[in-house]
Amino acid sequence: MKTLLFAILAVSSLSYAQSDSQRFNIPFAFHVGDRLMAAGEYSVGATGSGVLMVRSNGAGADVAMALANRTGSGGPVLATLIFNKFGNNYFLREAYSGNGSVGFELNKSHLEREVVKSSVIAQREEEKVRLLAKAQVRGR
Repeated sequence: MKTLLFAILAVSSLSYAQSDSQRFNIPFAFHVGDRLMAAGEYSVGATGSGVLMVRSNGAGADVAMALANRTGSGGPVLATLIFNKFGNNYFLREAYSGNGSVGFELNKSHLEREVVKSSVIAQREEEKVRLLAKAQVRGR
């Protein structure tokens, strides 16, 4: 099983290198699934095999998450990450490529569901936090 998982991640990493990833400066620590990521600069992109890759551009922390494809129009025009925030906890929930139609929603992790339960008990509301991709200047 570990060999199969490694093979899937290796193929996903190769696909990711060829995908259109976007760079984001994330000024707070955040969760991708049950994994805590430090604040910093990240490259985020979807592979052709339906995996969202979140890669640190400094600390070397990588995460691969399965996605649920969101279809239809009405998504953000610019590349955007959307986090659910509960108190000081941020959870990556959605990633948009920026073409206005393609977006991906991550499933809630076990940790996020637990935080939601405790937030309801504490009568705290969920907030949405949106971050836009860093502007990239391309040579002519």
